[in-house]
Amino acid sequence: MKAFSNLEVEKRQKIINAAFNEFTEKGYELASTNQIVKNAGIGKGMLFYYFTNKHELFLFLIEYAIEKTEKEFLNKLSDAPDLFERFKNVAIQKLAFLTQYPNAMNFMAKVMINDAEQLDETIKEKIRVLEQKTHQRLYSKIDTDLFREEIDSEKAIKIIQWAFRGYEEEITVRLQNENIDVRNLENYFAEFHEYVGVMKKAFYKGGH
Repeated sequence: MKAFSNLEVEKRQKIINAAFNEFTEKGYELASTNQIVKNAGIGKGMLFYYFTNKHELFLFLIEYAIEKTEKEFLNKLSDAPDLFERFKNVAIQKLAFLTQYPNAMNFMAKVMINDAEQLDETIKEKIRVLEQKTHQRLYSKIDTDLFREEIDSEKAIKIIQWAFRGYEEEITVRLQNENIDVRNLENYFAEFHEYVGVMKKAFYKGGH
């Protein structure tokens, strides 16, 4: 893909974002390269100059999403000992990442749910490694002394994981239903911080 990487940044990003949107909304089978070139504002011949076919473009997007997620999101996550401070940092970094790459995370989630059969074992392993690294960054070396003494900290962390995973899924549905631009999520992140406060009061010593 050397030729594609040499394309001017703005045009390259338009193609990538248009492809992300199309594959995320329709899945691999129904995704249309005609729609991608239309949304990117380029000719179809230009797209197939850089990518032999739809499958090659699809695989490129996966590799691209993995690389950018690790470099621009995962590597910027906080390693603060306070679990809730990590969650706050995740929200901040996710907003920054989604502003730059609006559909990269949704694309990866949809791929694993609906289009895993399109992936070879090498790519599946890269995705598994990324998931493991993310879990490690979020949950390793947490200061469990912050939790109330009468609480089993391991079970508390599990409950917190479930709560925030459920909240994230709810937000995803709300954003889809309300057609909210990912660049205008400040109100959602303010709401998220309120939930963090509630959880800290429930699990931490002194409620903070």
